Amino acid sequence: MPVDTMSLTFLGTAAGRPCATRNVSSLVVKLDSRLWMVDAGEGTQHRLLDPRCKKLAMSKVARIFVTHMHADHVNGLPGLLATISAADSTATTADPPLEIYGPSGLRQFLRCTLSLTQTILARPYRVHELLFSDEQGNRSSDLHPSERLGQDLRADEKDGFWRNFVSEDGVTVSAGPILHTIRCLGYLFDESPRTLPIEPARYIPHLKNPINRAGLLQSHGLTNPLSLLSRFQANPDEEVRLADGTVLRAPGLDVENGGRRIVILGDTYDASALVPLIRGADVGACDEAARRVDLVVHESTNAYLPTLDESQSPLKKAIRRAELDQNTEDETDSLPLHSLESVTALAQSHGHSTPQVAGRFARSIQAQRLVLNHLSVKYPDPEAREANGGGDSDASREKWARMLREIERQAEQAFRGVEEEGMAGVMAARDFLEIEIPRRDKLARGGKSK
Repeated sequence: MPVDTMSLTFLGTAAGRPCATRNVSSLVVKLDSRLWMVDAGEGTQHRLLDPRCKKLAMSKVARIFVTHMHADHVNGLPGLLATISAADSTATTADPPLEIYGPSGLRQFLRCTLSLTQTILARPYRVHELLFSDEQGNRSSDLHPSERLGQDLRADEKDGFWRNFVSEDGVTVSAGPILHTIRCLGYLFDESPRTLPIEPARYIPHLKNPINRAGLLQSHGLTNPLSLLSRFQANPDEEVRLADGTVLRAPGLDVENGGRRIVILGDTYDASALVPLIRGADVGACDEAARRVDLVVHESTNAYLPTLDESQSPLKKAIRRAELDQNTEDETDSLPLHSLESVTALAQSHGHSTPQVAGRFARSIQAQRLVLNHLSVKYPDPEAREANGGGDSDASREKWARMLREIERQAEQAFRGVEEEGMAGVMAARDFLEIEIPRRDKLARGGKSK
């Protein structure tokens, strides 16, 4: 059954550690009622229990995709599994396992943590590791009692990608390597083109023809020839030759518009290796418009904000230098007083990106929208309930808002090459932000997203 509604909800948008307004990394892709999660930093289960996530039923989490093994992306996973299991009174070990995908080491992490804490889950789980060419799997050694045997998924020897390792109801998931301080993955969620709508006027006169009605009864056992319309809608390759020689064909797939496409990246300072997977993906169409990406989630940990970020103030840097022994070189002495170049170099040294890096990547894959994620705790969310109720001053919240607007502006400049009014193409993520990905066929017919 093709997916109707598709949306993203951000559960944690902070880089490295939480702050009052942001938790560490996690988001959910909602496909109708099913939930596919990407990363599960510490506290993820608390976010799902928050009333602001009332649309996300924890029991509906069916798949979890981990980008890399840093603590702020995986430490919430064992507790999340335990709570999912405990919250479902109907769960049994005979239930289909919760499917988990991620890099080498994920299996062992869960086995050790669940074993050492003596945690037994009512709902089983299964880990599939995405292995690089030089990595060895450990799928069958010392399974946890709640674990079911998963797969070792090896990257394609030619290009290093994991293509279509998940396929369900017309949505596939592929992955590829991106550059960080450890091995890290980016995920592509790709929806197949939908079947074009039936135009009854093209079919009904032929199906009501008495000769054809009799022929369909004899050859196909159809007492109601109009039932062919539902068959055509369900099977885009279907064709039927009628008694009068007319050949009726299903309307086929909407290859012009294609299906929805979402790219979600883990931590990275360079995701360019993923571009061939995204731009060259088999989306069932040659039309360039069908290959566009509806939304990309890219980290933007650091930004050059000299008038807003006191740590980047030239005066503070000068004082720092004066305090140092003259014979001792500061780690940034080879760079100018804080600049875009120095901030970019510092971010890259820790495996992270600036708004400019995120914007250029979004441009390279011809994305429609860019969401900036994994933001430094120096950039709190001024709209969060915790900010308004935590005693923060109006001046502080206004400063945070200006920071985020400037971060969005910088990314927009690199993304579009212009600064568009309202910067609709770029958004800085915040916890509990929900973004709907509207169906392309509805947009083509003039429908609007909610």
